[in-house]
Amino acid sequence: MLLCLLLPLIIVRFFSTREYKNELYENRANDIMLQTEMLKSYVTTMTVSVESATYSTTSTYSYDETAFYDVAVIYDARIAIINSYYVVDYDSYNLYEKTTNLNEAVVSAMNGTDVLNINMDDEYIETATGITNSKDEIVCVIYGMYSCCDITGLCDSLEWHLNIICIIVSIIFIIIIFIYIFIVQIPVSKLKNQMIRIRNGKSDSHIKMPRASFSELSDLAALYNDYVDKTTRLDNNRQQFVSDVSHELKTPIAAIRVLSDSLLSMEDVSKDMYKEFLTDISGEVNRESKIIDDLLTLSRLDSKTENVNILEIKKCNVNEIVSYVAKRLDPIARAKNVDITIKESKVVIAEIDEVLITMAIGNIVENAVKYNKPGGFVTLLVTSDPRDVTISITDTGIGIPKEDLNNVFDRFYRVDKTRSRETGGTGLGLSISKNIVNMHGGDIFVNSETGIGTVFKIIIPLRYISDVTKEGNDEK
Repeated sequence: MLLCLLLPLIIVRFFSTREYKNELYENRANDIMLQTEMLKSYVTTMTVSVESATYSTTSTYSYDETAFYDVAVIYDARIAIINSYYVVDYDSYNLYEKTTNLNEAVVSAMNGTDVLNINMDDEYIETATGITNSKDEIVCVIYGMYSCCDITGLCDSLEWHLNIICIIVSIIFIIIIFIYIFIVQIPVSKLKNQMIRIRNGKSDSHIKMPRASFSELSDLAALYNDYVDKTTRLDNNRQQFVSDVSHELKTPIAAIRVLSDSLLSMEDVSKDMYKEFLTDISGEVNRESKIIDDLLTLSRLDSKTENVNILEIKKCNVNEIVSYVAKRLDPIARAKNVDITIKESKVVIAEIDEVLITMAIGNIVENAVKYNKPGGFVTLLVTSDPRDVTISITDTGIGIPKEDLNNVFDRFYRVDKTRSRETGGTGLGLSISKNIVNMHGGDIFVNSETGIGTVFKIIIPLRYISDVTKEGNDEK
């Protein structure tokens, strides 16, 4: 991975320095050619008579030595003027004057072809340019050997700095990779392994994130741990529910069997005895029916899908629904010496499913009565604002422990399992109520103190908005 990151950087470094060096040499060569053209203007050709065809050192041109010397100094170069007999008339180094120079570049220039050689390996630029007289005859050649050590030094310095940058970037990449492995890859691997455990049916362990990990990963791990806790709790509750429901379903059946066997085994049973036994059998049947009804209701609510909406929405008087629930449960409340009171409030009309909302309110009020104290109270209040209707159910019962408040709406959950069996509860009532309210786009909130009482608040929008309408608004 590190090589994949650094290889492009190394390639860029190599080609960038090479291209930069080529550009510097080309610029220097262009500059030298301009200087050579300028030096040509300092050479003046002339016509002289030649007495014989033998060798003569008489020049057919003149030049400004100072101009040539200045250019040689500025460019750290050796500049020479070579006449048509290949004899050096001027050498800025003063080493080879009056000597013959048959350099290949000089010969080429003397034959009419100017030369420009760029040798980056040996760090110099070579030039040879012919000077012609009025008859277009080449009378001399300006030969130059220009040092380019400064360009090489500049490129070496640039390359050194780029190498340092590559090393620094490599170190940074290594640090980033280690940080990534430590605070990203390792936690993500843990999450992955835990997901595999969930797939394999093992979801009882938590994930501990390193302190240096990203907050998003820590939040994700926390959500996962909450999910594990809830899943484990639901599994335990489900197992408990299976055990409890099995017991609840078997108990009425067992009682009915005992009662019926007793009747069959007795002779000359009186009418009152039959009536007493049949009344007990009817009670057990009703108990069995209540359990089955709750299970069927929960299954019906669970069958709601995106394309199947079981709600029958219409405008309903919420105050009348609350009054109906209170009236229906009043006999049970009076039997337990509990008073159900409805506080006066203005009439509230909402778009709801009357049957389901009645069931949701009834389940909560029934619990408020069942788990109340003798001489206790259950107070119902309906209020509204421009958007929502709120149904408050306050009791003076035994209360709910704080550690159980977050779980009371979970399916199959019961705070006091023994007491629930005595009252005929299955742990489904509050779950059914919350499911119904959520289907209406509302929510239920609970606040309780042990030994003092509990307050449930059902909040439902006055105007029902279907899932299809919500999706359309979201798309807009």
